[in-house]
Amino acid sequence: MLNQFNHNPWGVNGGGSKNASNFRIHSFESNIMSAEKGVETTPTFNWLYTGGDVKAQTINGIGLIPNSQRTATLSTPITDTTTFTLQASDGNVTRRSSLEIQFYHPMMIGLVDSELPIQSEILLMEKRVAPTGTFEQGFVINDRRTAIAFHHTIPRPLRIEETTFNSDTQNGFNIHENVMLTTPDGIHSYTVYIWKTIQNTMGHTQGLRFVW
Repeated sequence: MLNQFNHNPWGVNGGGSKNASNFRIHSFESNIMSAEKGVETTPTFNWLYTGGDVKAQTINGIGLIPNSQRTATLSTPITDTTTFTLQASDGNVTRRSSLEIQFYHPMMIGLVDSELPIQSEILLMEKRVAPTGTFEQGFVINDRRTAIAFHHTIPRPLRIEETTFNSDTQNGFNIHENVMLTTPDGIHSYTVYIWKTIQNTMGHTQGLRFVW
């Protein structure tokens, strides 16, 4: 009889046998799914199985993982979009599940004091690290200008809607192109929108909807 340590845990030829198996990867998740380009990020993975006992499991970037373990943290940080694959076997079949951690150029949104703020003022604004899409943002404005800065590769928003007072924002922004900002992955050209007029909402929250 073969010693169990000489047995191939990944199944016949690593691809599984013809034997029926209910073994499945039920879930494979990361605590981080998006991050800012250039920022060192160390995700932690969690996963679950159904229909059998795992005999071998591995994740690229981590390597072979003890069979009883259902969580693991990447030891070497990543700074750009990366795909990770969990590969697991019950000795009969091998299952795989993948996820992608996306890195984005940040979008900066907030309030500024000048008509064309300098880099330090822009980088102090709130960062949004996510795919481009329609979203809403609220501001409590007291004699300050609303600003949004986005990477030059992102197209201009189709429109910007004011949702609190239903005021017209058509042509309501001055647009500054090729504003150079230093971010963690280098120097990049940004487009900056600055609200043309100073508005005082008397402490109320002003809502803006950015539509892409």
